[in-house]
Amino acid sequence: MTVLNQHPSEVAKLVEAGETVQVTRHGKAVLRLVPEPTAADPLGPLIAAGLVGEAVRPQRAPHRAEPLLSEQRADEARAWLSEDTGA
Repeated sequence: MTVLNQHPSEVAKLVEAGETVQVTRHGKAVLRLVPEPTAADPLGPLIAAGLVGEAVRPQRAPHRAEPLLSEQRADEARAWLSEDTGA
């Protein structure tokens, strides 16, 4: 808590910039300061509530030049699923 007590405006700037700050007392976590969720961040409220965590290494799916399945194979898969479910 020393840094928070001695430099509260600096800690506030970190949180305002999007950082989450964990505050400890005698080596034990006692408080977490998190940025307010924004409308542009749909996960913000869930992260703030502790229901989900931030991605450690966010990755996007690789770009593919062609689809994984041809249209014909996709149609076959749909037909097979329809038979299997009785739809």
